[in-house]
Amino acid sequence: HKTYREEGVHNFLHKHVVARAKKMGVVGLRLYVESKNKSAQKVYKRLGVKNSHYLFYEEDWSK
Repeated sequence: HKTYREEGVHNFLHKHVVARAKKMGVVGLRLYVESKNKSAQKVYKRLGVKNSHYLFYEEDWSK
């Protein structure tokens, strides 16, 4: 939400999720983001999340 931008919410949530996941033995994290959502991509990059070599394909039958 625009109200909370630049307040460290993503950073806090990311650190919390990563810490809990590592305690549980999880070895990685995958995030999905709209290709047009450049602000989210910027946040993920700043958090150290790297773009993967995977492509995502889907069929949308709702239309």
